[in-house]
Amino acid sequence: MPRQGKRSGRLVQKKLPENAKTFRVIGVDVLSKDAWTLKSFFALSEAIDYIDTLAKSGVDYYVHSNNNRVEYTRKGSANG
Repeated sequence: MPRQGKRSGRLVQKKLPENAKTFRVIGVDVLSKDAWTLKSFFALSEAIDYIDTLAKSGVDYYVHSNNNRVEYTRKGSANG
């Protein structure tokens, strides 16, 4: 049995170029060694500016690129 109506309103998805670089900001707690991803950026300078505005001193921050290389770090102190 054929469908009864036309389907309208398709989802529009943006396609990124295959070589588009993304930079992930990762935080690691100095004492407990827990790690989490904070945010992703398309420009390294934006990721660095984001890390520099964060004020937690007991957390190490890393910027990783697509190929899991550490591009930038900001170390926190263990004593807070």
